Amino acid sequence: MFVVRPDHPLTFPEPGPTHPLRRLRALHGWSYETVARIVAARARELGVSSMAAQRQKIWRWENRGVIPDRISQLALARELGVSDHEVSAHPWPTWLPSLGAPTCAQQIATLRGLLEQVRDTLRAGDSVTASVLVEQGLTVPVDEMVLDTALLRTSAVRNAMVRASRHGSPHRAPGQLRS
Repeated sequence: MFVVRPDHPLTFPEPGPTHPLRRLRALHGWSYETVARIVAARARELGVSSMAAQRQKIWRWENRGVIPDRISQLALARELGVSDHEVSAHPWPTWLPSLGAPTCAQQIATLRGLLEQVRDTLRAGDSVTASVLVEQGLTVPVDEMVLDTALLRTSAVRNAMVRASRHGSPHRAPGQLRS
């Protein structure tokens, strides 16, 4: 297990409106790099073979107010099932699909993406990020055997129950529903 240094600054995102693309990425469990690869692949389908898959480009769309070029918008729209007409009729980012309650499959995809990011972080040995994960209650043993999805789930449940018993919090057995 990692030890969190007391001088490690934790920053939390400010609550409030977020960019529609950020919400879509979270819904699908996509990283900036994943979106960049999707846009580049769909651009090739549109006949543009020279588009580079750069995650910084996607970050700028969300955080700097940069408007994607027309081909990038059409490529992303194809991946999201939005018609070319909708992209032409509405400015960026208003044509992006509105978000309702996510489906079970979308929630699973989001969780799978997050678990993959946690696994990759722990495997890479990034102790600062891992320390933040520990502080946020996402502690898991780091041996290879536990990184298997089924064992990770079992370990996470066991760790949560141990933490709850240490703090005197009531806990339920795995699978037990609240009444």
